Amino acid sequence: MQIQLENVRESKKQIVTVALRSKPPVLRSESADEYTSLHKKLVEEIGPQGPIEAVYVEEITDLIWEIKRLRNCKVSVIHQMSRRALESLLTELLPIQQKIKALALSNRWFEDEAAKEEVSEILKRFNLDESAIEAEAIKLASDQLEWLDKALVLASSRLDKSIRFIKSYRVGFADDVRRQTDRLLMADVTPRQSAA
Repeated sequence: MQIQLENVRESKKQIVTVALRSKPPVLRSESADEYTSLHKKLVEEIGPQGPIEAVYVEEITDLIWEIKRLRNCKVSVIHQMSRRALESLLTELLPIQQKIKALALSNRWFEDEAAKEEVSEILKRFNLDESAIEAEAIKLASDQLEWLDKALVLASSRLDKSIRFIKSYRVGFADDVRRQTDRLLMADVTPRQSAA
C-alpha cells in the first residue's frame, strides 16, 4: 500500500511539473518563489488527479496571484498619491499667503521629522491626523482605484467561473479549491508597506 501511495504522489508531481509553465507569470517587483510556493500549496491541498485538474490548479494559481497583485496595486496607488494629497490638503487648510509653505512642507514631509511635526500640528488645528492625507490620496486616485476595483471584480468572477467549471469536472475538487483559495486570499489581507 505504501509503495502504491508513493507512486501516486510521484505521478502527481510529474503531472504538476507538466502543467506548471516553465516561468511563473510574475512582475519584476514580485517573487517567482512566492508564486511557485502558492502553486505548490494549492497542489498539495487539492491533489489534482490528472493533467486537466493540474491545468485547473495552474489557472487558479494565476487568478489568485492576479487578485493579490491588484490588491497590492491599490495600496501602491494610494501611496503614490500621498505627496499630491498632502499638498492639496495643506493648500486647502493654510491661508493663501502660506501656499508656498504648503508645497515645501509636502515635499519635505516624507524625509524630514521637523516637517512631519509641523504638518501634524497643522492637521491637529483642524481636528485631523495623517489619515486625512490617506483619505485625500484615495479621493485623488479614485479613477485609478475604480479601475483596479473593476479588475478585481473581473478576476474574482473568473476565479469563481473556473471553480464552477472544476465542480462540473470533479465533485469535491471545487470545494477543496474554494476552501484553499479563500484561506490563501484571507492570509494576504494585510497590504504591504511600500515606500512613498
